[in-house]
Amino acid sequence: MYLKSRLFGLFLLVLAVAQGPFLRANTIVNYGTETPPQFSGPTFVCDGITLINTDYNDRDTGYCFTGSPYTDVVSPYTTAMSLDIVLVTDVLAPNLSLTDITYPTDDAVAFDGVKVWAGGNINDVSADLIEVGTNELGQIDQWYIVVDGAGPLAGYTLTTIWDGTTGSTVISDGLLAENLNDPGSWSEVSPTPEPATGVDLALGLLALGALLIGKRRVAQAPRK
Repeated sequence: MYLKSRLFGLFLLVLAVAQGPFLRANTIVNYGTETPPQFSGPTFVCDGITLINTDYNDRDTGYCFTGSPYTDVVSPYTTAMSLDIVLVTDVLAPNLSLTDITYPTDDAVAFDGVKVWAGGNINDVSADLIEVGTNELGQIDQWYIVVDGAGPLAGYTLTTIWDGTTGSTVISDGLLAENLNDPGSWSEVSPTPEPATGVDLALGLLALGALLIGKRRVAQAPRK
């Protein structure tokens, strides 16, 4: 009986080790309403966006833009929708004047309520400019972001601006959605554990429990 418990425990340990890479290799990311290919890497969650940073630099600082609801829209947009963005870049220094971070930015994805703006296999877009400024705490309090669509988004532009006093967010093909007074705000987000972490821990604990039960039964067994 002890041998069976021990073998079962070893089996679970092997499964836990093997399961991690399998789940990471098959992680599905939800960019708003679209499902991209399977990726692996640091994961950043912001409102309706989950971004897995697959860039080779693997920067681990994310900045989340939560947009205010649009005030003027053309269908299929509604005033219940807003723009959300995740940027993965270097840690931003405090008291930063408006600075171009287009190229230090590893990865970026935006969801405007209808369309996904991202690179790679989702929608090819060109981030013409990503400029940000920060306050004394290193929080983004100024920005100027302009993105031109390509591929499925050809002809569309995404612009969000805030100079500390006034700003706007506009999704345009002519005009589709905008907020001309209160575009939104930024917060810093840390990478979350990859989906495999919880499974690995559960399997590992189960395996440890099986091994301990087996050892206890051996200890309690009457000696002949």
